[in-house]
Amino acid sequence: MDKQIWFRDLHDLDLEDLVQLKWNISQGFFPDADWHQRPNPQNPEGITMDEWLSILEKEFVRLGI
Repeated sequence: MDKQIWFRDLHDLDLEDLVQLKWNISQGFFPDADWHQRPNPQNPEGITMDEWLSILEKEFVRLGI
């Protein structure tokens, strides 16, 4: 899977990419630690991996995948 997929917003992903992303996560394939732009003084709006995975799970349920 294209490493750039981890950096895209969910609304930029097509269904095939979302399915691939869900499969990769279920197989334990995660990107490098800095992929998710965690919160810091320069970027207080960043999210943690757990928060991003929670958002993904909600989107997977919404899409029925």
